Amino acid sequence: MEFVREDTKEGIRIPLENGVANTVIVTGRMHHLYPGEEKQFLKEIARILRPDGKVIVIEDAWTESSSDRASDQFAKRFRRLSTDQKQAATAFLDWIGTRLIPGAVPMARPWNFKSSEDWNKLFEQAGLKTVSLEYHGFQDEKFTALPLTTMELHPDNAMISNEQVTSSPVSDKGGIDFRALPIINRPISTAIPKLSVADLNRLNNIDLNSEWAEIQNMMNSGIIPSSERIKEYVLASCLKQSLGCQMVKVLGCIADIMRMEEDRVSDTDAELKDILVLIETGKPEL
Repeated sequence: MEFVREDTKEGIRIPLENGVANTVIVTGRMHHLYPGEEKQFLKEIARILRPDGKVIVIEDAWTESSSDRASDQFAKRFRRLSTDQKQAATAFLDWIGTRLIPGAVPMARPWNFKSSEDWNKLFEQAGLKTVSLEYHGFQDEKFTALPLTTMELHPDNAMISNEQVTSSPVSDKGGIDFRALPIINRPISTAIPKLSVADLNRLNNIDLNSEWAEIQNMMNSGIIPSSERIKEYVLASCLKQSLGCQMVKVLGCIADIMRMEEDRVSDTDAELKDILVLIETGKPEL
């Protein structure tokens, strides 16, 4: 088997002839396409697919269906979020996976997460119909986990035949390699601070409500609070055994900070990684 790389110089174009692919497998790519690109990509898949072919899409997507029966704890908590909150949460978790986790691959991060129902609408517009769908929930109960869905698509041949498509150069290659990117390893800190008696007294005196209000006022004014301040808030929440109540809003705040840093093309403070470790462990070292 040989691999060929997608040519993106003239938009998204898969260098294969029309109707040659028996099976196309798309794993974790859809949410890395910018709005508008995903439909173009799906139409390319429909173009190269044989009339009796199939597409397997494995995507970080959730379902809005009332028949969702995923039983893991993350899925149960995730289910209670609004659509906007689900999109923000998955964007944040994806950011961790592509920038902080060792072995992460640098790639576009347009935060283009959708429910499986919304993806199905785009599949239909591209001439692909969903014949089966399985929502797996969260496969790993850590804060870096993402909701996972597998979908099988078949071509809507009547729709595809009406599309105006042009033939691409003939290729006898056997696959498309979307993974050929340089790997950058970045160590993630697992250091949790050992607190002194003075530290404990100071943290116990923090009023969580007023401190959070000040942090939010800074964010609303376009000022990024220091990582140290966020870290102290998380530590104080741990000591007061209220981190579970605070975790969602703290993660949302960190996601907003990361978006602001992305917009400003500035580096992320390495101490944010320690905060994520604290949130996952739920306690400092005393």
